[in-house]
Amino acid sequence: MPSSSPSVSPRARVDEVLDARAPDFFKIIYDDLPPGSPHLSLAALEAAVAATEDRGVRAIVHATTPADAQAALDAGASLLVHAPQRGLLTPKQAARIVAADVPIVTTARLVSASHDISTEGPIPLERSMYPAELLDQWIEDPRWDLPGFSEEFDRRYAEIAGDAAANIRTLLAAGARFFVGTDSGVHGVFPGASLHRELRLLVRLGMGPIEALRAATSAPAAFLDPDARFGQIAVGQRADLLLVRGNPTEDIAALTEIDGVWLTGARLARHAHDGE
Repeated sequence: MPSSSPSVSPRARVDEVLDARAPDFFKIIYDDLPPGSPHLSLAALEAAVAATEDRGVRAIVHATTPADAQAALDAGASLLVHAPQRGLLTPKQAARIVAADVPIVTTARLVSASHDISTEGPIPLERSMYPAELLDQWIEDPRWDLPGFSEEFDRRYAEIAGDAAANIRTLLAAGARFFVGTDSGVHGVFPGASLHRELRLLVRLGMGPIEALRAATSAPAAFLDPDARFGQIAVGQRADLLLVRGNPTEDIAALTEIDGVWLTGARLARHAHDGE
């Protein structure tokens, strides 16, 4: 939900969107995105979240600073996107997030993804999924090229990524709930393969492999729909399956050693890119 014009109340804007779209969730941007742009007021945030609750829809709030994450919790957000990454959480703020028992979507590589590819090189899964000329663009020039983001994110990417990592460590130690997410499509965050990179980073930050697997599968599935038949390997569940060579409960990197993929019980044909 972008900043409302002065003539339209947050509640009216929420009703307008819900009437037109009938979404299962309502996402609200509570951030200066891109940096330096107008920021939704706290009163507007609170009014928008209250309006979604009145309509029986859960509010998801995008917030990237510790203070904005706190405000989102106080307003009644059902889910936080992203893990705070522009500033370090205080122990009091971390305790508040844990006490609220509101899940957080990780996106730990949101800012550093393109620089990761440039310095570390693409992982084999990325090589198999994407053409070399696309990946080479990030290897040769990892700079952000998005209006409004480039200067700050290129200059401060290591600092912002460091804050995100430190905050995830703090929240993990405190017992916070996480859902694995990547913000797929953002600069250098490639659909599919980026999830595997995210999982590897989360395990390096202290999340156990089994915990990481649950945070990427059954936990978000239960949040999306407690009655849904997906997210687990069990009788009565939809047969969406990934068969890998190795044991990801011991080594999360084994998830990239893919032997087969099934969608609703049908095995998918997988084709590597030329040059793999």
